[in-house]
Amino acid sequence: MLKRILFILFLSISVKFYAQSGFGIKAGANHSTSIIENSSLVFGRIEVNPYYKVGYHLGLYNSLEINNNLLFRTEVLFSDSGFSSSDDIFKKSSFFHLYYLRVPMLFEYKLVNDFNICFGIDPGYLISASNKRYGRFFDITQLLNRYDFGLSGGFEYRVYRNISAGLRYTQSLFSMAQPEYKNDFGDPKDRSDILNKVLRFTISYRII
Repeated sequence: MLKRILFILFLSISVKFYAQSGFGIKAGANHSTSIIENSSLVFGRIEVNPYYKVGYHLGLYNSLEINNNLLFRTEVLFSDSGFSSSDDIFKKSSFFHLYYLRVPMLFEYKLVNDFNICFGIDPGYLISASNKRYGRFFDITQLLNRYDFGLSGGFEYRVYRNISAGLRYTQSLFSMAQPEYKNDFGDPKDRSDILNKVLRFTISYRII
């Protein structure tokens, strides 16, 4: 699946030589959390109540103009999402860091000059995941599925020449949690759900 996503991305970058397009870099902040059901099963019987945390993202983008008002954008982003959680017993905060390679593929529609709205899909691959609590990092990568798939929507505004600012919301459609327990036949006995929610504020710089 990831290979197919990357192939589509690189194909769209290559066609920029045959059609009007733009290529650039982007970076910004993530305001993320997760929707979790039965969290004690997700994280090995550690009960968590998710709150928002601040992370970051950075990467590349390529936009291909379809017509005067419509563009197709592909991106490759390294993204730190996840959530924070408060320990009700020891009154300590912990942070769940989910590091993804994300490949958003979006349509952009020009409403007015310099202002676009965007919508599309946001597949991702989990590189690693960790929980920081009590001053230590614990690896939780094996508790989560590697692949994520979400829907995205937002807007972007060109503030000065090649510089744009944007805001985008993404939510996962499928659970990221691995089944914790299995019956005698090896089938999942119980299952938890975890859905990522990320609000990204981005500054983009168009190179070409």
